[in-house]
Amino acid sequence: MEFEEMQVIWNNQNNEKLYAINESAMYASIQRKGNSINFWIGFAEYMMIGVNIVIGIYLFYDMIVENEQGFGFVIPIMYVAYSILGIFFRLRRRKTLVKFEETMLGELDKAIWQSKYIIRQGHALLYWYLAPLAIVAFLKLTLDGDYLLGAGLLLLLPLTYAGMRWEYSKWHGPKKRELESLRETILSADNE
Repeated sequence: MEFEEMQVIWNNQNNEKLYAINESAMYASIQRKGNSINFWIGFAEYMMIGVNIVIGIYLFYDMIVENEQGFGFVIPIMYVAYSILGIFFRLRRRKTLVKFEETMLGELDKAIWQSKYIIRQGHALLYWYLAPLAIVAFLKLTLDGDYLLGAGLLLLLPLTYAGMRWEYSKWHGPKKRELESLRETILSADNE
């Protein structure tokens, strides 16, 4: 919530100030948070699709120009396949968003779902995208005799994992917990 949207109310029972926010301001705040999360999910999806397709096409072109055979085509095929998977996952996610009600609680549930989606996708990205690409690239580099570069590539995996864990514990986890806490507060207020 924005502090400007809060109102001060004097509580005569406890002789202290209470801070309140009206429902429309809270609803607008929830929509802003949901739209922000949705923007970043969409941005990441488009980047994933675009970068993978560009890298895949470039690597295919490079393989043809270099006249490479065999195992060298695996990496470009993986990049193109990941861009196609990115399109599939985006379409599936967009279809799921339609199922949320257009109420304050529905918008809040949607924002919570999107936060969980970001966290799930981050873990899936590491295990089903970065690790396989790193392993295949390591094998390719090792077969080409670039042992040091291949070992360096494999060493980046734990660093990437640690960076992703830090990002989720610093940003995505607290946002998700804040939204879940707000949901519990709204539900408990509705039950009173």
